[in-house]
Amino acid sequence: MISEKKPATHQQQTSAIKLSLAGDFLLYSRLSAAKNLDDFKVRLLSAVEQVGFDEYAFAPVGVEGAGCLFSGPAEICENYRRRGYRQYDLVQRHAETRTSPIYQSTIADYVANSPLYLESNDKYLELCEMLAGFGLLDTYHIPLVTPMGINCLFSVTRKNTGTPQLTELVESDKALLHLLADIVVNLATSRYANFFFGAKAFSRRSHHITPKQLQLLQKLAKDNVTLQGAADALFISLDTANKHIAGVKAALGARTQATAVYRAIVAGLIELDNSEWK
Repeated sequence: MISEKKPATHQQQTSAIKLSLAGDFLLYSRLSAAKNLDDFKVRLLSAVEQVGFDEYAFAPVGVEGAGCLFSGPAEICENYRRRGYRQYDLVQRHAETRTSPIYQSTIADYVANSPLYLESNDKYLELCEMLAGFGLLDTYHIPLVTPMGINCLFSVTRKNTGTPQLTELVESDKALLHLLADIVVNLATSRYANFFFGAKAFSRRSHHITPKQLQLLQKLAKDNVTLQGAADALFISLDTANKHIAGVKAALGARTQATAVYRAIVAGLIELDNSEWK
């Protein structure tokens, strides 16, 4: 007789969620411990290497004059600017309107086999050839959107690694790679907004989260209580707490309460004691 698999108990589900959040927060805490932007770059490269890659790039897209983090040779950035590749970079265009990850080679293959001749296509292939000349044969790009609605692009690669091997690396720990990208986009653009956006820097107020909403998030994150428990501790009704959570989810672009709490932590809106996760 085949016995039916019993559904996980509430305690088991809670333990699994806490374990997942502990791992997520550990990765976040290592990057958030950076003393400045230079330290952040070093820590980020270390995290990227732990996932199996050795080069990364991160920058907002569609924002004029936006700052960029790039671990590769400075000559690549110089060529990119000097030859005007930005206007022909189809990966950038992809990231301005989509959030689906994509390989550099996927776009290159599409362009190379397109029946239409466009000068921009030739320029894009020229860009790919320039990158290949530095050993960047293919790159995995992850478009993301910050809680403030800004499109960004996080990219990783491994030098002298072709598409099959790079794909294997990505698939071997894809969840962790995307988690790292999510942490980077939230932490980098909130902690170092002046670098990335200059005069357009966004402060915490850009999240449009009220002090009472923030207080509720803090209670949920630090005390590990239910929404009802948090509401009771703050002497508010469950209906009011639900309204606060709805406002927070809208401000942070989160679908669930857990995601809202997580994004608030990553964005630096609330802080946890690292010892709680050891």
